[in-house]
Amino acid sequence: MTVVTRPPRDRHGFRIAIICALPREADAVIALFDHHWEDTDEVYSKAPGDPNAYTTGVIGAHNVVVAHMPHMGKVSAAGVAMGLRTSFPSIELALVVGICGGIPMDPNRQRDIFLGDVVLSQAVVEYDFGRQYPSGFEPKHAQTEGAGGGVPPLSIQSILRKLETDHHHQRLEEEASTWLQTLQHRPKYQYPGGESDRLFQPSYLHRHRDPSTCSECSDENVCADAIRASCSELGCDEHNLARRKRTVTCSETPEGSDRAKTGPSLVIHLGRMGSGSTVMKSGKHRDELAQREGIIGLEMEGAGVCSFFPSLVIKGVCDYADSHKNKLW
Repeated sequence: MTVVTRPPRDRHGFRIAIICALPREADAVIALFDHHWEDTDEVYSKAPGDPNAYTTGVIGAHNVVVAHMPHMGKVSAAGVAMGLRTSFPSIELALVVGICGGIPMDPNRQRDIFLGDVVLSQAVVEYDFGRQYPSGFEPKHAQTEGAGGGVPPLSIQSILRKLETDHHHQRLEEEASTWLQTLQHRPKYQYPGGESDRLFQPSYLHRHRDPSTCSECSDENVCADAIRASCSELGCDEHNLARRKRTVTCSETPEGSDRAKTGPSLVIHLGRMGSGSTVMKSGKHRDELAQREGIIGLEMEGAGVCSFFPSLVIKGVCDYADSHKNKLW
């Protein structure tokens, strides 16, 4: 792999931007830098009035700039994108990288989605943009799927089509798995273990079961205390777990590494990404939304970036967007 060894002359030399909402997301990206320009005499300032903070460096053959978001959400992402476009006017592609909630089944390739899988967006759907009528909510997608919106330009669409072929999709997953194993040699990035990947039936809520313990929890409602509690504390019944088994086998792991820690081979899913301002914590509403919009992941930043740059959302599945979600993954 060719690695850039000379710093760009100025901020115009950066073509790739990576936008992260959380420090932990940015940490994983920066850990894979081949070179940090902050470690040299090259210091790239920013345009007057730009409030963003940046990290510059090299990944392979590309000079990249990481934009650190002050807050989560598409409004914050739009503000960061605006400042990024001012300070780095030659950006040709913005990658929104981080974590997302996963839809348990990818209808495009007819395979389950598990925690730790990666969703790569073919389009971004702003699912909470629309009109509220007495009869219900009517989504409107024109703003996200028009020119400059949630569908990337033809050049990127062609690459995504290429990645849908079995040959290139397999190569992408193999190469990504190699870099994932590089990260997992660091204590901060250990595989949590397949036993902690637990998907409950959509109708089974994460709530108190005993009415004498809580008067708020019911088959339709979850109280604030239950949300903060773990499944073991609430006694969530494992008989309500969805029975699934990953069919992808473990790849060869580096010599001396622990296969249980590196986990199964990385799986990448290409599909429509849902982007909204609401944190989804309902399996029932998750599945209804997925069926209506044809999405395979839920996140909160992509819709704020895609109006400013040709962009892709690349996010790892850390929960199933239901009431049982936690921060382990």
